[in-house]
Amino acid sequence: MLTPPALIADLLRNAVSANPLLGERRPAVRRRGESRALAAYSLTSTICAPTISNANQNGPKGTLDGPSLAYTVNTNDQIRSADDYGEIVNRLQNGAPVRLRDVATLCRAPRCQASAAG
Repeated sequence: MLTPPALIADLLRNAVSANPLLGERRPAVRRRGESRALAAYSLTSTICAPTISNANQNGPKGTLDGPSLAYTVNTNDQIRSADDYGEIVNRLQNGAPVRLRDVATLCRAPRCQASAAG
């Protein structure tokens, strides 16, 4: 017969090994283009995609070079909220910005597992 601490350890060991631990689903922002709004501004989802990608970068922004030291400037410009995505300007029309929120519905949702692998 197992003592209480040994019994608890045995239960935990078996429970953990029988149930794989899975991480939290990664968040994403979904966009659904509004056909009439896109057409009104002569835009398509294909035109909007590079604009979104360019506005959502994560990489080095430049370097500072000195005589004995170099430093890479890194910032994370990744957009995390649907409201921030909505502020992306797709184009100017008659001098006014056409923002993503003007031509698409944006919402926060879990990242699709199929796209997470790619």
